[in-house]
Amino acid sequence: MSMFNNAASFFEKIKEISHSSRRVESTTRIYNLGGSSMALFLAVQEKPFIMVESTEETAEALYRNILFFRSVLHLHETNGLFFLPEPDGPDVCGKRAEVVYKFGDGDSVVTSNDAAKAPLCGVSELKNNALILNPHLEISRDVLEQKLVYLGYKHVPIVVEHGEFSRRGWLFDIFPSTGENPLRAEFFGDVIETIKMFDVSTQKSIRKIEEFTVLPSVEHSEAGNIFSVFEGMNCFYSDSIHHSCDFPEGAVMLSKFSFAGEGIDA
Repeated sequence: MSMFNNAASFFEKIKEISHSSRRVESTTRIYNLGGSSMALFLAVQEKPFIMVESTEETAEALYRNILFFRSVLHLHETNGLFFLPEPDGPDVCGKRAEVVYKFGDGDSVVTSNDAAKAPLCGVSELKNNALILNPHLEISRDVLEQKLVYLGYKHVPIVVEHGEFSRRGWLFDIFPSTGENPLRAEFFGDVIETIKMFDVSTQKSIRKIEEFTVLPSVEHSEAGNIFSVFEGMNCFYSDSIHHSCDFPEGAVMLSKFSFAGEGIDA
């Protein structure tokens, strides 16, 4: 019973700190968040946030722990939580673009220090340039090729990897940065007649596709970063980061350790 009471007391304290927005926003450090308490602290946040961990591995582990607490405590079930990976080729670029494309009001994101530093496509750019393909879409093959090149796709004889496309007569093969398998669009004139997902090794069709959104396979160096894309959100970062990116004003350090000095003791 005493163990249950201690856990309940700790949970209430974490909730009190998290919900006291004036306290959180006026400090630069919250400490004593050892074990899984950092994940619990973030799980009960009422305002959307960006959380930056030191490495991709620790960021993903924290992301999964936050999801766990949200699930078992039935917290913020209508708000999404995303994990933003570090750039590593067209398929990961697709995952990063997908986070931005699907991100909604009230959603939060967990990422690593290196991922936070990297260029990230903005919301308006993605919405304006995402390529939504479906049967009966009227688009010339030349225009489709131009749009794919703009999104960073490479023209190849046969698609075998994410971020590639090929063009053979009335057939257009695209391996989306976000797809497990490539797509084959069959044209009739300037109209897409059918779209099918196919197996890259056998070239056999898997199933018909009614609609697919093609997102970028590269991130341009002139793009912003996570803080400019998701501007105005609460920002937290781990004290294990040694060479931090430029955090926005008001960012709060979360620490597993005890400190003597300024900050809030969790």
